[in-house]
Amino acid sequence: IMIKKNSYDISIFDKIVNEKFIEDCMNTANKSEYSVQRDWMNKLDNPCFDATMSIADEKNLMKFDKKFADKLLSNVKNMIGHDRVETSGHFIYPPTGYMGWHTNHTNPCTRLYITYATEDKKSFFRYRDRKTKEIITDYDNKGLTIREFFIPKHKPYFWHCVGSMCHRISFGFRINPENEFTKYI
Repeated sequence: IMIKKNSYDISIFDKIVNEKFIEDCMNTANKSEYSVQRDWMNKLDNPCFDATMSIADEKNLMKFDKKFADKLLSNVKNMIGHDRVETSGHFIYPPTGYMGWHTNHTNPCTRLYITYATEDKKSFFRYRDRKTKEIITDYDNKGLTIREFFIPKHKPYFWHCVGSMCHRISFGFRINPENEFTKYI
């Protein structure tokens, strides 16, 4: 399985990720990083997998204060059953927001993203299946969605991107399990 979607109990975040919490995240965002872009989907529809891109060259999003992702950290540690977890990306994707294709291969580990979307199936996580090379678009549910996937260090890389036609807030975590990690390097 390339990604696990909602394989954890989302309800453990219900008390934290409420309307006020989302509003506070939005209020700390650096709005100068984002602009409405009409052609944003073209950047995600025509990927080139020849280059080796660990970090996306193209993006249209806003970062928000890391302290909000940190507030979810202890629940994530409890949910996965160990402490080797750290916060990573914390982004807001307003309408036409996106992060272009990338691999993150220079930082291999298991990744877990908790996303909050204001509308059903209006934002997505898109990835390239490492075996079949098929492009799969996995739409977010309204409210919370949890995804977990592995970032390998070597080819074939796990190419992925994100796009949104609504407000999508993303809380990222790096999980570094002691045994699972080493078998992929």
